[in-house]
Amino acid sequence: MLKRLSAHFNVSLTCSSTGKVLTAEFETDNLDEIIMLIEKSLDVKIEKETK
Repeated sequence: MLKRLSAHFNVSLTCSSTGKVLTAEFETDNLDEIIMLIEKSLDVKIEKETK
């Protein structure tokens, strides 16, 4: 999922926890909101870096 979001928003998204999987559709184009939802759902921290 992070690879697809990274490509769509042209940013680099990384997460130290690689063993968790989430399948979802988001009804927003706000990347920060999407990241927050993923972090809360999977109890992870996602780092965002502009390319």
